[in-house]
This record gives sequence, structure tokens and C-alpha cells, in this order.
Amino acid sequence: MKILKYGVIALVGLMSLNSCQDFLDQKPQSSLSQEQLFSDTKNMESYVQGLYKQWRDMHKEQIDIYLGTDEAAQGGVQNRDNLDKRQLDIYQDITTSNNVVLNAWNKRYSVIAAAATLLQEKQETVETADSLTQVFVADASFLRAVNYFELVMLFGDVPIVDYINVSDGARHPRSEVYALMESDLKRAIEYLPTMDEQTDKSHATTRLAWAMLGKLYMYADADVMREDGTPWRDYAKAAEAFKQVIDESGVGTTLPGDVDEIFGNTKDLENPTIPAYGDGAEGTANVECEWVYAFRFGHANGDENSIQWAMGSRAVSIMSTTGEAMCFWAGFDGMLPSDYCWKFKEDGGVWEKGDARRFVSFRGINENDSEMNPAEFNDPRNGWTAQLIGYCFGDELDPHTAKFEDPYVEEIGMNTYQSGRAVPFIRLGDIFLNYAECLYRTEGVSAALPYFNATRIRALGRRGALPASAISDETAFMHEMMDERMRELNFEGWRKFDLIRTGFLTGNDLNGQPIMQRNKNFRDFAVGSVNPNYRYWPIPLDEINKNTDLQGSSNAQNPGY
Repeated sequence: MKILKYGVIALVGLMSLNSCQDFLDQKPQSSLSQEQLFSDTKNMESYVQGLYKQWRDMHKEQIDIYLGTDEAAQGGVQNRDNLDKRQLDIYQDITTSNNVVLNAWNKRYSVIAAAATLLQEKQETVETADSLTQVFVADASFLRAVNYFELVMLFGDVPIVDYINVSDGARHPRSEVYALMESDLKRAIEYLPTMDEQTDKSHATTRLAWAMLGKLYMYADADVMREDGTPWRDYAKAAEAFKQVIDESGVGTTLPGDVDEIFGNTKDLENPTIPAYGDGAEGTANVECEWVYAFRFGHANGDENSIQWAMGSRAVSIMSTTGEAMCFWAGFDGMLPSDYCWKFKEDGGVWEKGDARRFVSFRGINENDSEMNPAEFNDPRNGWTAQLIGYCFGDELDPHTAKFEDPYVEEIGMNTYQSGRAVPFIRLGDIFLNYAECLYRTEGVSAALPYFNATRIRALGRRGALPASAISDETAFMHEMMDERMRELNFEGWRKFDLIRTGFLTGNDLNGQPIMQRNKNFRDFAVGSVNPNYRYWPIPLDEINKNTDLQGSSNAQNPGY
């Protein structure tokens, strides 16, 4: 998109100025030509660091990526007061001026356009460049690809920002976007460091690039073809990529660590266990192996993730003399788990008795039944009791996700807005399940089960392993797979894309009921099923108004808007 190209150099440069003291002695980047900007490795290092920070920061609060799924729903006040989010959560009357949609579009294109600017200068000479430049080119290639992955999943056909080969801002077919992503990820794999060679954990590795390449082949729309007529969705190629991730991790068919270690367990208030706080802190060896990539946050202003602030319990926010949610599981009910996401199977949910992931994933549940447990929001250390606030809808003592709780905020005397816990982007549990699905489709159930069962064994012990006889056909397998992905990955940001790629977004459960009826708001607003046109978000009206290559185009907007 031509309109983004020229402002981004200055924007990312300013971000880099704040992150690299050596760069403060340089001229402002907005006054440099691209050639000057990228002629010095220190400049490039600051520029790339700024790109990673920008990518990380778009995952702060992290509410928007849960909208419109069956694992979560907006809190009551948010559902009442935020029309833009409600439109996306229940797939009703989505407007082209929706600000959530516009922000998602702009944030991702900001990274894409800035990455493309570096690639314009350095991509064609990367083979003969010094090793540092090669890594920076690989970083930019990866960042462009990973942001395109989300854009194409959310919007379908989108403009391509490739200043070497593309000069227009028109929407390009998904096949062309996939081709650019594939090329970028293969370049990233060639020049990125391995997991063992990595020195900066905020940057990508070959393991992460292989993971995204596998997801490209697996999540690509099944009806989109390559130039040679073969489909982009290719489970065999995806399996090869996921196997590379597993091999580089050195784990065989066994996932590292136990549930408390990998997920974190903050229920022991005196000795809470969490994978890592942030501020450069690392987890255990098992956690670092499990995290193919995690966003590293800190507690300083501007460096926090604020996710707990957005999704913790509002009822806890008054349990403090300051009234500022000083308890580390406090927040403002932005998104709550669906009943299906936290209840046991016999009560209409997804969980089996004894699965250790359930206890560490949610606050406000009873461990052995599907009754809520409001006492989990109390703070017995000082006698504070959580209380409902009168103007709210009464959701504040429903179960909440516990995956982002950060006890360290109490130690530093801050509220949960300053939470700095590291947040996983891709974990080995995700890769194992993706790989198992690919193996099922290419080699059959016996090849898939060792990897499918790995997440279950870590959570349930050996009794958790499903036998082949439990999988009657592909339909049964896919419903079991989607349930297992919810158990393993709830509130980690993959559900929306999984619903889209499998067709479950507009599909029914095994009882013939629309899967999205699991979303409380979808059900309460009497929405029967998802309008197929709403599979994609609308191209933002603001983009159409500014992008002359979209104006008057028959492909300017997605169907139904």
C-alpha cells in the first residue's frame, strides 16, 4: 500500500531511538535516505529491534483476537458499551468503519511496510551480504510473513507491500499473498539463527520460521491454487515443516515439563509458579524449549503487556485501599471463558476429570466439578473479599482465565496494568497438535496418535492416551482435535484461526447445534448461526478512502459489506 511507505521509516526510527543508546548519536532517521539508513549495521539493528517491538506491542491486552470464538465472550459491561467489539463477537451488523478492524489492519500493515522497506534495499544482495545483514534481512522477511498470515486469515485478499515487485495498492489474490509469505519464510529459514544459536530471545529463529511455514501450508484456504494447479493447503508439506520444529527442539514424541511448570500455577498464593516474569527473565529449560516463541514484556511504563488488566476480575478491583486492583488476579472482565471452555464434559463442557490444565487455566472454578467457585477471587492473605459492583451485569464472579496472572506486580507495588509476564505466541503443544492433524490426513490415525496424545499425557498421565479405536472417522477426529486444542491452547490466540480453517466457525457440533452457540453473547443475542460472509472482516472504509488503487475496484470490499 503506497500510502504507508514513507511515514514508516520515521515511525520505526523513533521507536529504535528509544531502544538503542548508540543510535541516539545518529541523525533522525526521517532525514536519512533509505540507502543511508540501511548502510550501517547499527542502524539496521535498531530498525529491526523497533519492528520486533512494534509486533510485540500489537499483542498487548490481547482481547481483540478472542472476539468471535466459541472459547470466550466479552464481559457484560464491555458487551453493552463497546459496539465495535460486540459486532465482531456475535457476527452481527459488522460495519466497514469498525475501529477494531481498522486498528488490526493498520498495526499489521505498519510492520509489513517497514519490513518491506528494509527488504527493498537489502533483499536482492542478501546472498553476498555480511552475516549480520543476512540475519536482519531474515528478521524483516519473517515479520512481513507472520503479519500477512494474520491479515489474510482475517481479510482474505489483501494488498501486497513488496517494493521490489509490486507497485500498486490493489487487493491481490490470496495465492499471491501465500507465495510472498512462502518466499519470505524460506529466506528467514536460510539466514535466521537456530534455537541453540539464538542470543536475543525477542527475535525469531529457524524453529519459529519453520512453525509459521507449516501453518501457512496448513491454514491456507483449501480452494486456493498455486500456478501449477495444486492446492496451497498441503498437509504433507505442513507435516515436514512441523517435524523440523520438533526435531530442532530435540523432544521426540514427549513434550517437556509438567503442566504447572509450562502453564504456570498462581493458585498457591505464597509460592506461585509462573513461566517467566519478563524484564529479560527466562523460564526454566523446559519452558524455553516449550516456547517456540514468546513475547517478552517488562514492568516499566510502555513495556507492560496489560493483559491481566484487561481480562482479570473486576470484582477484585475493589479489594484494595487504593481502589486500583492491586491484587494480581484483578482486572476488568474484557473477555471471559465460555461455559464450554471451562466446564466438564458431563456438564456440557470440554474437560475430562483430572486434567491438570483446567485448574491452572482458570480462576473461579471448583477443581472437581462444574460449579463456579467465587472464593477463588478472594484474597485470604489479608482477608479481602471480592464483591460484585452494582452496575455490572453480574459476570464478575464467573470463571476468568488465569494464564496471564503476574504476582510480581504486587512485589513492585503496581496494579495489573503493569503486568510483565511473558506471553507465548507458539508453543510445542500447538505444534504437536498441528503435526498430529497433518499426519492423520496423510498417514492415518496410528501415525498421528503419538503426537496427539503427547498433550494429553502431560496433563492426565498415561491414562490420558486415546486408543485408535476412539477415533471412528475424520469427523470424530476433527471434533476431538478441536476440543484438545481448546484444552491445550485456550486464550493463547489461535482459536479464531482454527475455527476459520476447519469450517467450524459456520459449522455444527456433534449434536447438530451451531458451534458458535457456545459463545454466551452469540447465544443470548439469539443469533442462529454465523453469516458465511462474515468469515472475513470488512476491508476498512478508511483504507478504501485513502487507497486510490481500491477506489472504484470491483474487489475493493469483501462480499456482504
